[in-house]
Amino acid sequence: MSKGAKKLASSDKLCFGTIETWLIWKLTGGRTWATDYSCASSTGIFDIWKCSWCPIMTYIFSNPINILPEVRDSNAYFGEIDKSLGFGFSIPITGVLGDQQASIFGNLLFDVGDLKLTLGTGIACNINTGTKTHPTSHNIYPLIGWKLSGHPPFYVAELLAANGGRAVEWVVTSGLIENIHDIDSVAKTVQNSAGVSFVPAFNGMEVPYRDPFAGTSLFGISLSTKVGHIVRAVLESQTFISHHVLNLIFDYYGKPKKIRVDGGASQSLFIIENLVTLSEIEIERSKCVEGSLMGASFLAGLGVGLYNDLNDIKTNVLLENKLSFGKLWIY
Repeated sequence: MSKGAKKLASSDKLCFGTIETWLIWKLTGGRTWATDYSCASSTGIFDIWKCSWCPIMTYIFSNPINILPEVRDSNAYFGEIDKSLGFGFSIPITGVLGDQQASIFGNLLFDVGDLKLTLGTGIACNINTGTKTHPTSHNIYPLIGWKLSGHPPFYVAELLAANGGRAVEWVVTSGLIENIHDIDSVAKTVQNSAGVSFVPAFNGMEVPYRDPFAGTSLFGISLSTKVGHIVRAVLESQTFISHHVLNLIFDYYGKPKKIRVDGGASQSLFIIENLVTLSEIEIERSKCVEGSLMGASFLAGLGVGLYNDLNDIKTNVLLENKLSFGKLWIY
């Protein structure tokens, strides 16, 4: 920390936080500088067992504890959105969650052992571990999932592979196809990838290889290669990575009867149907693939009394079109 920053910190004129603390600060007109337990646990300087900022980590990173935000329950009252922002009335902020934690919450995975796979910008696999934490090992690390008022924190374990939806986006930005919604139909114009293989490594190789210098590669191109072969290879790469991530989780926790998926790339039935075949597991997908948005909404409803408890949230979400093993379940 620079001398100028230290001087501001010592006089309580400096705040340090993450995106949600800044948003809350701005939305409340500077009246609330706070975060929740799930977001705090994702910073790396929060003790998830003692549920407080870790003095050792804040010392290592030269962050005085007094500049960090107050940590509140996930469904706590964080203040009102300032009227001057143009809404015409005050809106209470009663739900704050980290991204993947909100995804778990939005997919109604409230029971120990519940598991979800997010196919978003990255590929994230999270499992609900209840009131017990998972020791960091096998590339899996613990986070606080959420903490509701009057209850102990619920923990999750996470395994993250960064190269996910970016590969799907690349298919469009590279000009291979014009519309992301056409990706499945283009992949199905050919019966297989004809030896074409795609290795997504836009940010280096992730779990479990950890090679930051690796680059994205496309193999097996021949004179007969068509756009459909390349697009199919890209989608297959997402299936293989997802399958690999799931197996790492299964090796540690065991294989559940079913999982839930969300995220933009989960709209590709090609990826999901192939994942069902590879993993031999039942898969559910929400009609709203933005699980994080759903989770934040459910939590906000819990905070203002729209829902009484987690069971009340579950009963207000209807499941439909449930199909048997080997096919996609959509709710």
